Amino acid sequence: MMLTESYVRAIRTRLSALGKLEVSVEEMPAGVCRLRVRMDELDEELRVTREGVPASGHDVRFIGNLFSDIPLLLEALGGHAPPAESVAAIGARVQAASPGPWTAFIESDGGAGGADVIRVSENDNQPDMYLWIGANLAPSAMLRFVAEARQDVPALMAALGP
Repeated sequence: MMLTESYVRAIRTRLSALGKLEVSVEEMPAGVCRLRVRMDELDEELRVTREGVPASGHDVRFIGNLFSDIPLLLEALGGHAPPAESVAAIGARVQAASPGPWTAFIESDGGAGGADVIRVSENDNQPDMYLWIGANLAPSAMLRFVAEARQDVPALMAALGP
């Protein structure tokens, strides 16, 4: 699959909008994972919820790894082939995460309900996804990046070929 230059540029723009943000995935007992966000003096937990309930571990792992997976896949488009085990791990996270498309509804863009949210299904009975840094909703740029990444990662992987 061939990606257009404008599509790849849009992915890079969403990534650069995050600045020097770092997200790490910490594996906890019983298969649970926790995400940490670090940027400047910020060092907080990143929580992923679905209407107040913690999101699945699969979604949390997918989201936590996006911040390193997307740059890795973009580098691969430039000819820097990632290790096969990295690509396999990314593929496994894509398969395990809630199906796409995910759509960001951003309040400042006219989003509904007065808060930024990720809609994970066209089906209204599916709970929306929220990203929290400490007690606050994550910045809109992060929500946009995560929502679009649900489509971007499979597209980047397809562009790399089998």
